[in-house]
Amino acid sequence: MLRWSPLNLLTMFLVFAPYQASCARGKLRWPRGSGKAGLGLVEMPTNIRTGFCNDADGFWPLPEGGKLVWYVRHAESEANVAREAAKETDELNGDFVQFNAFRKNETYRDSPLTNKGIRQAKESKEKVATWKIKPSLIVVSPMTRALQTAAIVFEKELLDPKVQLVIRPEIREFFPLLIEDSGRPLPELRESKELRKLKAWPKFKDALSSTRTWNWEKQWNTAWAQGEDGAWEEHCGDGHRLTEFNEWLVDRPQRFVAIVSHYGTINNMLNREPWADGLPRSPIPSGWKPAEGWPAGGIARMFGMPNAGWIAAVLSRIDGRGKPIGPLPTYQKPSGTLPTQKDTPVEQEEDDVEPVAHHRRGHRRRDGHEGKHEEEAESRSSDRHHPPGRRRHRKDEHAAIVWKPSGHEKYEHAAIVKIQAAARARIRQKRRPKKRAPNDQDSPQDESVPKKTAIDGILDLLHDQE
Repeated sequence: MLRWSPLNLLTMFLVFAPYQASCARGKLRWPRGSGKAGLGLVEMPTNIRTGFCNDADGFWPLPEGGKLVWYVRHAESEANVAREAAKETDELNGDFVQFNAFRKNETYRDSPLTNKGIRQAKESKEKVATWKIKPSLIVVSPMTRALQTAAIVFEKELLDPKVQLVIRPEIREFFPLLIEDSGRPLPELRESKELRKLKAWPKFKDALSSTRTWNWEKQWNTAWAQGEDGAWEEHCGDGHRLTEFNEWLVDRPQRFVAIVSHYGTINNMLNREPWADGLPRSPIPSGWKPAEGWPAGGIARMFGMPNAGWIAAVLSRIDGRGKPIGPLPTYQKPSGTLPTQKDTPVEQEEDDVEPVAHHRRGHRRRDGHEGKHEEEAESRSSDRHHPPGRRRHRKDEHAAIVWKPSGHEKYEHAAIVKIQAAARARIRQKRRPKKRAPNDQDSPQDESVPKKTAIDGILDLLHDQE
């Protein structure tokens, strides 16, 4: 029989006991810190408590260049339930037999949400509906439980064409000792019955397409998801992927970002941020292998989040020495008018689209390049009337705006196109020699000039502009 030393008890709890905190226990204090260049979590919000999903509406206005980020944990999965059952049995028997069998059980590879998990996600969706500030970019792990959670929690937001959805492999779960943390190749995810029945499936179908995953699909399918000879375990336990994700996130133009990920990944990310620098750190638990995938020195704080819960915080601009540039986030009652989704521009993800297929995201092309007639039409159009779907560039270093015409502008544009077509037809008609009817000699010819109507004046004006 296994002897329960303090180390064994700690390992049992931290390795495979899911966090089941209710929403308000114990207060945590977060001092300031320093860190790497770019964006960093310099100061933790004061309204974070253990197991509490904090409100981010009071974080407005953001510091210049900052981002408001919601770190969202997935809802309860089938593997979470099986792990709890294995834990209870092993506690009674005083061994790890059931846990060792569970962690290698192929049944739980990339397991979906339970019915309870779906209810948890729907409860979080109701809370999100009360937010005044909502994400304009939603980044999701390619694990099924995270994809389902994002699709339910942010269902309304994902149905809005202004909101971007991006799937990134860097934010998958850690813990490569557990088979539940291995993934599924993208072709399997595209055929997943759990995902296809979601209301937001059209957006996920696009985000999972080869066009949107071109720069990581091959590696994911062949190695990272469930590759043999330790391939998926190596990627799962590699902490460098979080550094790569941070660099990717810094370059996003959106300021309101939801990251739907996992318990271990979120704790790993937050403990790498500048707020934790200089704080005492606890050693990495022995079950959290490999230790090299976690922050150097250990964990400064363990963040407990309920399933389908989140932590909201503000990333601020920092210089190369880890010092904040400009003011820190206020983390207080909002001042001024809160932003709304209507005020959020449509922001396109430039590097998430395969270069050869880039034209699909902005405007149509013909035969691989812009047609001559399109260029002529664009040069003749005024600043106010852009063809639908055509990209319009602004002098804005943070965002590329895509013009979305209103119903009235669509009507005006259609009318202008018709007038231009009629003008060109009239010009061609004038240039042609007039044909006489064969039995026309006896018919009197009307040499008088017809009266010009208002439409003729518009047509002549368009002709002069050409």
